[in-house]
Amino acid sequence: SLISVAALIVSIFATGLTAYGVCFVIDRVQLKPVEIDYGESTRFTKEEMDEVIELIKKEYEYDFFNSPRRKLFAINYTSDTYGYSVRARKNASRPKKYTDCMVFTTEFKTSILGPHMIREPNQYYTQFYHVYAKTKDGEWEKCGGGFGPP
Repeated sequence: SLISVAALIVSIFATGLTAYGVCFVIDRVQLKPVEIDYGESTRFTKEEMDEVIELIKKEYEYDFFNSPRRKLFAINYTSDTYGYSVRARKNASRPKKYTDCMVFTTEFKTSILGPHMIREPNQYYTQFYHVYAKTKDGEWEKCGGGFGPP
């Protein structure tokens, strides 16, 4: 009977682990590539925008132990005008001066697996802002983000 109890415990654990693994795999599958909307920009080239887009994509990469657990669906450039106004505010509030600023929004879905630092599990969100500013040495750095205008 001790062997039967041990086998039962192992089978329950294996079933739970398998169910968790299936949920994990289903939740992380990207059924379509991330949509990119470059918008209308006379200030930035596609290559410059791609630099920042790659930085944004890294924010959504999955790490089992330390992850925001979000699935990225779209990245959208806001506008040159929006970037100008944000840059002016950032320069006024920080001693480090920026030469340029790009503002993107993302659309994402939170994982069915919690916990989440933002919002609820298994929900779709739009208009999450990412603000990246270019320093005088030519590097892009994140200087803001969140729900609602930056």
